[in-house]
Amino acid sequence: MWRHAWPRDTAHVAVALHRLGDAKGATRQLSSLAERVGRAPRMQARYALDGGTPDDRPPQDDGFGWVLWAAGSTVDSWRGTAEAGRIDALVRHCAATALTRLDGDGLPRVSPDYWELEERQLTLGTAAPLLAGLEQAATLVGGELAERCAAAATRMDAQVHATFGRRGWPRRIGGGASDTAIAWLLPPYRTAPPRETELRAALDEAARQMSRPNGGYAPGGDWREDGVAWTPETAVLAGAWATADATRERALETLAWLDGHRTEAGSLPEKVRDDGSPAGPAPLAWTAAVTLTAALDVAR
Repeated sequence: MWRHAWPRDTAHVAVALHRLGDAKGATRQLSSLAERVGRAPRMQARYALDGGTPDDRPPQDDGFGWVLWAAGSTVDSWRGTAEAGRIDALVRHCAATALTRLDGDGLPRVSPDYWELEERQLTLGTAAPLLAGLEQAATLVGGELAERCAAAATRMDAQVHATFGRRGWPRRIGGGASDTAIAWLLPPYRTAPPRETELRAALDEAARQMSRPNGGYAPGGDWREDGVAWTPETAVLAGAWATADATRERALETLAWLDGHRTEAGSLPEKVRDDGSPAGPAPLAWTAAVTLTAALDVAR
């Protein structure tokens, strides 16, 4: 029942394969996204492998950001290949469409994000990937579209700091608990983001709120109190910590925790129960990809 393709997961797998030097593998992932997304005005939460969507989950605008981020992060793998035309077309489509999904204040419209739930307020889980994606699009598409993406990214960054930042970096723009998405405003998703010190302090506060007694982390500070840790979000935190000297040891500790909570077959599961046993689908490609890139960064 989980044999579907998530744009978010596929984007991370493409980046991980690129980082490993597997240019063909990275290109194949982006080409598969181009085939599924096409020229559609909305990005689906997930796609069936034989085409279409497996259910009625609502579209997610963060997908446009994930595609653009991955395409920019792997450009040396796919540009100049036989698939370059198809991927370039995907990039231009995602860039142009992402711009239409911004409101007059420069912030994205309300949309479900990686929690895949209906939302009544803008979430950082939508804003952060779109910001990272538009920054990459500005380096990829050229011409007027590149200028529009760059201007939109600059404005969105300012607005995100003025809204989410002013409220202590909550998951939802109206305030409340923190969320894993704070990590997507930092490397490896963005290069030298403005006010990085402030963002890293917010990351530490988010981790405090999301920590679980079993040693892992939940997706957000107001996630249900069931003691279960989620491995993708735990790996995302490790990845952000791996990109700063001051938190490299914390990244190593978190990666060691992931290593110690694999299944009997050695794969990384989606979740870890309160008793430390693996749960959910395994292997999970998103977790594997983020863990790999975090391990590469911490080893630098």
